Order: sequence, then C-alpha cells, then structure tokens
Amino acid sequence: MDLKNALLKKGIKGLINLHWKFLVYCSNVSKITLNDFINVLQLEHINFEKKEFEDIFNYFSLKNNYLDYNRFIRFFKRELNDNKLKMVEKIFLSLKYDTGDNEEIAMNDIKKRYKARRHPEVIIGKKK
Repeated sequence: MDLKNALLKKGIKGLINLHWKFLVYCSNVSKITLNDFINVLQLEHINFEKKEFEDIFNYFSLKNNYLDYNRFIRFFKRELNDNKLKMVEKIFLSLKYDTGDNEEIAMNDIKKRYKARRHPEVIIGKKK
C-alpha cells in the first residue's frame, strides 16, 4: 500500500488530522526532519518499513534535508468538480472586494468579511 492510498482511504479528515499533527508535533513545518516525518505518520497509524519512509521523505524533501511540506500536501489534493470550483470562485470574488487585480486575499480582508458569531453552530451555542 502506498502513502497516497493510505491517506485517501482516511478521506479529507485524515489529511486534516495529518496536517494538524504536523503543526503540533513540529515547531516549524518548513523544517520537518525525517524523524519528525516518520513519527507524525506513525501517529496517524501509517506504517511502512524505514526504507519506504526514507524514499517518500526524499521524494518530497528539499536539498537541505527538510521536507517540502507544501509539495507534500499538494500531492494529495484532488481536482475540484465544476460545482465546487464555481463556488470557490464565487467566494473568492466576494472576498476580493478591495484587492483590485491581486490574486491573493489578505487575512485581514477575510477577517473583515467573516463574522463567526453568524455561524449556525455559534448561534445555537454548539461552538464558541
């Protein structure tokens, strides 16, 4: 079994759990070592022989012997279907009100538009 299939079987929640474990376990995701990589995957109950872990790590690593975390995560992304892509574009355009032709949206612009107190689970008291 390869890593991609192991994670895809866990679904999006598995990838999110993996992401959070990297954030919690590693003080800096731009400096993930081989040992950190192996430990985090094993925390997620993904086990391979040491050589297989090394091969996977080396495939995604930078020249400085750290994991290229962004490349690693992008490897698991799937293409959006047309409906989801249209929704993302609609949301992006609604958030992009002050940014002009820039293709990025500043976090402060998102914070200005998103009000957590209006989230349905906050309204019913399930989340704070």
